[in-house]
Amino acid sequence: SHALAWLLSQKGKLPPETVAVINLSGRGDKDVSIVEQHRSVE
Repeated sequence: SHALAWLLSQKGKLPPETVAVINLSGRGDKDVSIVEQHRSVE
């Protein structure tokens, strides 16, 4: 929830092309490889 609150506080401060990935459950360190796989497909 802290990450989501921080991201919302950055509205208008980040470039429009910014992509943010926030994991709301589980452990983010285990999900990094999944995000990397999807990003490499683009």
